[in-house]
Parts: sequence; structure tokens; C-alpha cells
Amino acid sequence: MFDCMSEFLVVLEQRGGVVSSRSAGLWKEVQRLAGECGGAEVVGVMAVPAEIEGLEKQLEGAGRLLLVEDERFVSSRPDLLLDAVEKIVLKEDAECVFMIHSSSGADLGPGLAVRLGAGLVSDALDLRVEDRAVVADTLLYSGGVRGRCRISASRKIFTLRPSAFAAAGEVFDGAPMVEVVGIPDKPGLSGMLVEELLAHAEAGDIGEAEIIVAGGRGMGGPEGFRMLESFASLLGGSVGASRSAVDEGWRPHAEQIGQTGRSVAPRLYIACGISGAVQHLAGIGGAGTIVALNSDPDAPIYAAADYGLVGDVHELLPLLQDLLEVRMGKK
Repeated sequence: MFDCMSEFLVVLEQRGGVVSSRSAGLWKEVQRLAGECGGAEVVGVMAVPAEIEGLEKQLEGAGRLLLVEDERFVSSRPDLLLDAVEKIVLKEDAECVFMIHSSSGADLGPGLAVRLGAGLVSDALDLRVEDRAVVADTLLYSGGVRGRCRISASRKIFTLRPSAFAAAGEVFDGAPMVEVVGIPDKPGLSGMLVEELLAHAEAGDIGEAEIIVAGGRGMGGPEGFRMLESFASLLGGSVGASRSAVDEGWRPHAEQIGQTGRSVAPRLYIACGISGAVQHLAGIGGAGTIVALNSDPDAPIYAAADYGLVGDVHELLPLLQDLLEVRMGKK
């Protein structure tokens, strides 16, 4: 239960000085919840390296925004982010904290819950207000059961699957009220960045991708994924992979989609040589249109697909690419 005049805190994300479209969508979703509550104040918090030019303009209309400025945030620093958000939650006496279930949110949410003694719903599919309480839906048992969770603790933390809300472009309108806050000096354990390794950084974050071309064991090896890279590039999309392809060492874990990887919500998801295990399907529940290419007509992926082609993906994919290049005037 919460007081309708309580505070909702939203952890926003940026990359390279650009506010994530998923963060904008999350902000809009929490504003909707606040409206249903009838009076909760929505406050944003974002970690940024000092002096990101034009950031405030991107956040026009965000209402009250707390910027945690520190040059160390030029790289991922989950330890510093946890310290900063904990300090803000306590100072603001925020009752509900919301964040995207990204790699950052999946790390921050549990850590914050332990520090604050808060209740946590992780990877929520949906949020609503029922009987003056925020209620979240989530998947259980490898995606086989949908459960409804209500947190009884006084503080509540929710990480939301990107498919729980639509990505947004410009949802802010008007000048924000910006406050700059610092990171508290805390004795005890602290982290130090030794080295940062970026894998396929040019491909972008598949969690943000509108189009994903994903491959599984049926691609046959790393060379099969080169076809996917070419096809994804033609469509302006990103490459993803099933767990089996990642386990074989064909693709990095950052591209893994499914229960033990990323949950994605693209407009178009093309599954190539992926059988469709329930763990993989749990990660693509938010996809708009699903197209499956597989040599096995009985593959489970077809039950989830909107369109399907049965055949050898190594023959089908070049044909599709040729047709698209002709259609797009590139041949």
C-alpha cells in the first residue's frame, strides 16, 4: 500500500550522451502509473559523466531530474551507481523505484533491494495500480506461467522488461528542473575499473534494436553468422543468437537472447536455424512480428512465429537477401 502523494523514482539510462529510447518509454509508463495513483511525484535520476552537452535539452519536460555527475561514469560503474541511487532513495524517501531490466538494471535492482531491505520484482511484464498498490506481472517456470506480484515491503523496486512498454522518442516537453547530486563517500568495499572490453560495439545494443536477425545451432558455425550480419546490415538491424550458438563459442554472450540472456522487443524478429526452446521463447515474448526459418517443419519456433519458411537456412537466406536488394534498388 502506498500514499498517493509518495514519490516514484525512475532510473534513466544514457549511452554516449544520448538518452535511451527505452528510458523515455519507461518514464512515460511511470507517469501513467502516477496518474492512476492520483498524485505521486515522478522524479528521474541519471548517472552521467560531467558536462554532457545537450543532455538537458533531450530531457526537456522530464519534470524534476537528479543528475549524478561523475567523470567515472564514462564507463560502466555499477558500484558507484548503487551508492548514488541508494543515497537518493533515502534522501527523497521514495517508495517505488523503477528501472529497465537491462544489464545495468538487472545488477542495480537486487543490490538496491538488499541495501534498503526493499521488496523486488525483477523482469516485470506489466505494471498497474490495484487497491492503492502497484501490482506487477512476471513470468515463472521458464515462461510457462504468468504470475501477479504485490510487494508488501514499505519500499518497492521494479525492473521492467523492455517489452512491458513502448520505446519512445520525444516524450518530454518543457524545461526540466535539474539538480546535480554527488556520489557519497562510503568506507568499505569499492570497485576499480581495470580494463573495459567492448565486443561488437558497432552492432549496438540488441535490447534497443527495432530489427533483430538471430541465429541458432542451425547456422552451423561462425561462418553462418556472417550471412546473418550481412542480412541484418541490409535491414538496418542487429544480430542475436540462441544459447546453443553462444555455448559453441560462435557469438558473444552479449548477443544471447532468452531466459539466460537478453529479453528483446523488436518490431521484427527473424529466427534462423533456431528450434525454439521454451527458454528462448521467453526472451522474445515482446517481439512484434516473428519470422522463422528452419529445416524442421515441426520446430517449436513455428508455433510462436507469424510467418515461417521451411528449408535450409543457408539456401533461404541468400535468396531472401537477393530479393530484398532488388526490391530496395540495390541490385
